[in-house]
Amino acid sequence: MEFFWTLLFAAAATALAWTYAGYPLAMELWARLRPRPVRKAPFAGRAVALMAARGEGERAAAKVRELLAIADREPLSGIWIGLDGESADASPALAALAACDPRVHLRAFPERRGKPSVLNDLVAGATPGADVFVMMDVRQRIEPGALSRVLEPFADDTVGVVSGELVYETPGGGVQKGAQSYWAYEKRLRAAESRVWAVPGATGAFYAIRADLCRPFPSDVLDDDVWLPMQAVLAGRRCLFLPGAVAWDVAEARFDREGRRKLRTLAGNWQLPALEPRLLSPRRNPIFARWFFHKMARLLTPFWTAALLLASGALAWTTRAPFWFLLFAAMGIGLVLAWAAARLARRIPSRLLGLLGTAWTLHAVLLHAAWIALRGHYEVRWKA
Repeated sequence: MEFFWTLLFAAAATALAWTYAGYPLAMELWARLRPRPVRKAPFAGRAVALMAARGEGERAAAKVRELLAIADREPLSGIWIGLDGESADASPALAALAACDPRVHLRAFPERRGKPSVLNDLVAGATPGADVFVMMDVRQRIEPGALSRVLEPFADDTVGVVSGELVYETPGGGVQKGAQSYWAYEKRLRAAESRVWAVPGATGAFYAIRADLCRPFPSDVLDDDVWLPMQAVLAGRRCLFLPGAVAWDVAEARFDREGRRKLRTLAGNWQLPALEPRLLSPRRNPIFARWFFHKMARLLTPFWTAALLLASGALAWTTRAPFWFLLFAAMGIGLVLAWAAARLARRIPSRLLGLLGTAWTLHAVLLHAAWIALRGHYEVRWKA
């Protein structure tokens, strides 16, 4: 049994080390040694912004006004916004903008169907004459010049998708600092993958895709910002991450709210291979290894962590070796500290507490996402 527990510990430690350190370092090294250049030029085509919204009210109108100001200076030809489960009367300010400016197209869908179905209808309406669709969310603020930068790589025929960079406003609390630190790690990995060839997904708040690659969304897809870009990758095109093309956001100030935001994404990662089996084929998915290690391997994090704890405890019990006792105790204390940090970080603006709390929240959300996948119950509609 000692051999079994040692093997389990080694397997779990190797899996976690490779997923969170080895793979990112390998991508960083590859990107430095064999980067693939991208040709850029000012965009001369027709770009159309698409947004789906529910219950956004004045914030949606403010976003449209922001985009109209950008369109006066940058190559944005039209703005299409769809209201899910609402009539046009639900947002008089939006209706007024659509009535007075021909660049704004408001579509109201009284039946609540979810973001993918709304986007499908917007794409169908905006497709004639559109060269590139710019997918956006309502809540983020687009930095001036960011749209032009996102569109420049489309001068390269190999490029199918270009993702902007989500940047959190200056964080105040520990929860926000933890989210900012984790996101900085994630963006560095995406930048390396982009320089190698392609990133397995885009930043949903702000990305652009060629109109001829914009496939209809499955009505129940959760990660539309991964499913659609991966359709372009499966077609042989690049999906780039472009640092400097900034969309500003504000991180949640509480771990439970941040966890709810992550839950949809992580449950969607479980869902995607069922919707698109080609993702799991090394022959048909040109970035299979990057897809697997970036998206799928992380889903197993809490199970590998549990295996580490179980194996170290078993080895401490069977071998009586001080090393295993100390390691088991250290892991137990670490879990308790992470649990405590997830509560203290709400009140104490510490980056260390924020990182520990983020780790605890991530494990909890990953377990919840796995439970959702096991049940097969994916809810795509916004909560009422």
